Amino acid sequence: MGSVGGGTCGPVAVCSWSQIGNGGILIVGISTDSAAGVQHVTSVTFGGFPLTWIARREDPNGNVLASMWYLMNSPPGSAQVQVTFASTPSFGTVGGSVTFSNVAGIGAYNTNNGLGSLASVSVNANSGDLVFGILTAGHQGSSPSPAENQLWNTPNPVLGAASDENVISPGPQTLTWSGLSPGNNWAMVAVDLRALSSSPPSCGFILSVAPTFQTVVAGQTANFALSVTPTNPSCIPSSVNFAVAGLGPGMNYEVTSSGIAITTDPIATPPGVYTITLLAGTQQAQMTLTVTAATSTVSSTTVASTTSLAFSFSLTVSPSTESVQNGASTSYVVSVVPVSGTSTPVSLTVTGLPASVSGSFTTPSGTPPYTSNLNVDLSASTASPGSYTLTVVATASGVVQTATATLIIQQASTTSSSSSAVATTSTQSGLVPASIPLDDLVIAALVVIVIALAAFLMRGRGRKTAPTTQ
Repeated sequence: MGSVGGGTCGPVAVCSWSQIGNGGILIVGISTDSAAGVQHVTSVTFGGFPLTWIARREDPNGNVLASMWYLMNSPPGSAQVQVTFASTPSFGTVGGSVTFSNVAGIGAYNTNNGLGSLASVSVNANSGDLVFGILTAGHQGSSPSPAENQLWNTPNPVLGAASDENVISPGPQTLTWSGLSPGNNWAMVAVDLRALSSSPPSCGFILSVAPTFQTVVAGQTANFALSVTPTNPSCIPSSVNFAVAGLGPGMNYEVTSSGIAITTDPIATPPGVYTITLLAGTQQAQMTLTVTAATSTVSSTTVASTTSLAFSFSLTVSPSTESVQNGASTSYVVSVVPVSGTSTPVSLTVTGLPASVSGSFTTPSGTPPYTSNLNVDLSASTASPGSYTLTVVATASGVVQTATATLIIQQASTTSSSSSAVATTSTQSGLVPASIPLDDLVIAALVVIVIALAAFLMRGRGRKTAPTTQ
């Protein structure tokens, strides 16, 4: 485990605190009052780098909320964790963050909620992994089980707490907090942090770019040569993941095998000096890019002009997959970010929902950049269990972008007693398999009654007395 950070905030829409990155995975846990779900977290960043949402859970009464996010390859050094809410919490927020080394990635995750003095959640994990969990409760006064390592336990007045536990035996691992007041509202989220394989060892490298200084006119592209040099010649990294920080407005980047290209926008990128940082694992390299104003002349008369690019934007949906049962609800975070041109309003719609499932956006239309929660309601759902592809469509001034996500509707669990109760249907003549539909049984019974009545009438006609003569 690396460093632990955290903080408390009052009723504010943005909460932040300091954290030290170590090049490994960064986990952030947020505990706040929920007010029927309107305080959902829309984004979390660390030093400007966006985190990915793992899961969230509210208590059964919708009073408190636990939300968990993560960032692989956290930039080394101190930076601010910033949490943005869809609306301002009514009371306060407890935020916590922690870094871990030797983590290959996110494994299984699970959530749970309840009312009472004992809170717990289970998640499947393998030997050598680490299970991490957060707790949000309506009252303070709780402690983890002796096998767990407490990371934070803070009231504000909502209780926010976290713990982790090393996995000895594979299978379900349970994190438990006790000592809550009777009838307490609580919600938990837990995740399996998959351990890096001990063989082969990780390969170190040195990252560098050239040149380190460039000057371009707004609208041009700056190209930097990129070099990844292994520190051990006999151990070459199979792949390197890159991230970039410090880009100015209207800038984008592309990393190739030979270098990194920084594009600027003639309208959106203002003149100035930008310090851009390229990150890869624990390594980083800095570039200084000076952008000058874009102007041009027409004929012999000097005329200031600009090149107007068409408006475009990017659309993302996270998480990529959500699993839920009929009768419950879930949501996705939709992000709309401008890429070029002058931003105009962008409208959001969704397709692909099953017929009995409804979806709504907290912000159905807005001017980028903005985020919107896609809330999916299955309270009246009769949809069959399975996987459904949802398509979010964003439209603005003739520009259309789409992004997809997966909705998995799980099979509702049934008890053994209810299964045996419907296994057979008793009749006078024996047992009828329960697989025969009820409508078919009713129709069959009606047919038998009609045939019997017809036979009775026919016998009655045959017994009429013949006429006699005197």
